[in-house]
Amino acid sequence: MRLFRLVLALPLLATTALSLAACDDPTGIGEQVIVTDTVTIGVPSLVPDSVPTALDVISGDGLSLGGGRFPERPSEADVWDVTVRLQNGTFSLLPRGAVGLESQRAAVTDAIAGTTFEGLDEAPASSRFNSARGVALSVGSVYVVRSRVYRLSTVNCWQFAKVQPLALNAAAGTVTLAVATSAGCQDTRLAPED
Repeated sequence: MRLFRLVLALPLLATTALSLAACDDPTGIGEQVIVTDTVTIGVPSLVPDSVPTALDVISGDGLSLGGGRFPERPSEADVWDVTVRLQNGTFSLLPRGAVGLESQRAAVTDAIAGTTFEGLDEAPASSRFNSARGVALSVGSVYVVRSRVYRLSTVNCWQFAKVQPLALNAAAGTVTLAVATSAGCQDTRLAPED
């Protein structure tokens, strides 16, 4: 009987501990975790099958990003947020909705003027995101991606990531991106707190 009571009490204790931890955070979101990586993705019609053609910015474990994805594979068909296209020598970053798929809330901003990758510390207002069109990429510019919706327990979640093109290679059809994702559910903070 004691074991049964302990098993029932553990989820309650975990929930209480998480609630108390959130009380120390003025945002109510919890401890901030920023996950960074560098990812190369390619234009589907130009790169070999070994090069991913989409980017998954979600950090499900708070340690790594979903990273490069292969939407043409059944196991990865629905686990990506943005892809790239090349037209007339210009690369564009496109959310799911811009290639004719259900957006699932995935979206991207135009370049954020007047900031650096390191200096951008907060995702912009939701009105700055678009889910139906691509944005032209420029090396050194900074963009923000909002991930698709995923479920965390009983809550709909999405994450925000800042991305910066480090290299655009039209001959190879590839884009190399620096990515920093706020791993918390709906957490708009994009830089480590001091």
